[in-house]
Amino acid sequence: MHQRFSKWLPACLKTGDAVCGRYTLKSELDALEQALGCAPDEPLIPRYNIAPTQNVCVMRQGESGIGFADLRWGLIPHWAKDKSVGSRMINARSETIAIKPSFKVPFRRRPCLLVADGYYEWRKDQDGRQPFYISRPDGLPFAFAGIWDRWHTAEMTIESCAIITCAANDAMKSLHARMPVIIEQDAFAAWLAPDEPVSVREQLLKSPSDDYFSFAAVSKHVNSPRNEGAQCIASVTI
Repeated sequence: MHQRFSKWLPACLKTGDAVCGRYTLKSELDALEQALGCAPDEPLIPRYNIAPTQNVCVMRQGESGIGFADLRWGLIPHWAKDKSVGSRMINARSETIAIKPSFKVPFRRRPCLLVADGYYEWRKDQDGRQPFYISRPDGLPFAFAGIWDRWHTAEMTIESCAIITCAANDAMKSLHARMPVIIEQDAFAAWLAPDEPVSVREQLLKSPSDDYFSFAAVSKHVNSPRNEGAQCIASVTI
């Protein structure tokens, strides 16, 4: 799941314009078990600057229960003619996900959860765009609401995903008008069950409480998706 991202990225993702366009997953297995109720079989390589078109860790329902998988971030609809459309579909809006052609079938049949422990947003300031790192006050991981799809050609099969976003809560509005939908552990089963009515998932499409996240300005080292490591989340004074 740790393949290099594509050399090409849309300009909006390079400058941080996308909602939740980068995030982190650096937690150890015990923290994942505590926060999610389950964990992968093997430790994950710490990642401080996960970018679109990379493979990411997701949870989804399988024949033997909820499990983990590596999916490409950037949804490629099963009917797409070209896989490049995925780089523009890293987010799906909660308000229209049930009706948009690219998202309505995955939302009904293929829900997933993207595992994270923080994400970045950029705010315009006098020096350009200042990145902020957003995480839980206790530092524990959490799960973004997501959808996935499977794209086939004669040569390859790609499973890909997108993060669902909603209007930001009051605490996050100073950074961005939107934020990712967070699914709490006690709602995992309801979210991931493919036979649940769409109305059940729709009720979960909301922002978390204002105290769910805290945020701090961080180094502009994170601005480049080519940069990795703890320097990406190093706090700075602005």
